[in-house]
Amino acid sequence: MRQITIILMFIIPSLSSARGPMHRTGHGRGPHFIIRHMDKISEALKLSKVQKEKILKLAKDFKVKELEIQKKHEILKLDLKKLLLEKNIDLKKVRAQLVKISMQHVDRRMLGIEFRVSVEKLLTEDQKLKLKVFHKMRKHRHRNMRGPHGAADIL
Repeated sequence: MRQITIILMFIIPSLSSARGPMHRTGHGRGPHFIIRHMDKISEALKLSKVQKEKILKLAKDFKVKELEIQKKHEILKLDLKKLLLEKNIDLKKVRAQLVKISMQHVDRRMLGIEFRVSVEKLLTEDQKLKLKVFHKMRKHRHRNMRGPHGAADIL
């Protein structure tokens, strides 16, 4: 019984957090980064109108699929909460539910990778190189702006 109480103390608060592992800020290399910075990327990479339209279509499709994954993820988390609130907790069911939740993370990551590969197929080799440089510059600039880590660079 003590083990179950300890497990509940750690799992339930993490399930109710507003910013869980499915949350993305747009600072990474994935779809959110490209979507968020499309105008600047388009200018830096000198994307053609056709390339930009195709990338925006891929981004829209990505967002729709991502919302479906998030929806399933939230439902699975609620189902896990129900399992954990039962009088006699079945640890096999809890484990199975956690595996289902984990698969949503895998699906989300795969979706992002598929998006990146699809976008890269639309780019020339020169544009791919410029995108990597653009990302590194943005990442470095962001890193320098976030408090203690960036403060060391200023001193």
